[in-house]
Amino acid sequence: MEFELRKAKETIQALRANLTQAAEIELSSQERKKNKSSEPIRPLEKRALNFLVNEYLLKNEYKLASITFSDENDDQDFELWDDVGLNIPKPPDLLQLYRNGGSVPSSPRDTVDVAVGVELADLPGNHNSAQKPDLLQQQQTEVVQELEYQISLLNTEKESLAEQIRKLQ
Repeated sequence: MEFELRKAKETIQALRANLTQAAEIELSSQERKKNKSSEPIRPLEKRALNFLVNEYLLKNEYKLASITFSDENDDQDFELWDDVGLNIPKPPDLLQLYRNGGSVPSSPRDTVDVAVGVELADLPGNHNSAQKPDLLQQQQTEVVQELEYQISLLNTEKESLAEQIRKLQ
């Protein structure tokens, strides 16, 4: 049963990846043509816009309108962005899109590269008790050093911003 569920999830992910690639190819081929505002809305665009509109209605306490809207679009689940069918991150809400003129701002401060790893010694069942305290102490020291570095960067930025505020006043 679990195997079948896992296989079904893998199939769904593969289909979403194929759908995303097809949508990207379609977008790039249409960008070559002239942009026409009279062009009909594509199904993927409609699903994405429906999701964002429903989210806007809920956030701004238009609950009855949201219920009616979701009833009229009963072929779509408005609880999950994944139901839109694209393997792309969820865009900002409608208000942010409106304020930014449709462009999604990307600031280096908004993006962070992260990595996750698991050490064999950290897994349950591995009892290298002689090494663990030293390793744990080393890891904690590294984390403290990283946090101190980040604090110093933030303090420098704070001082810079305070200086800019003083200049503006």
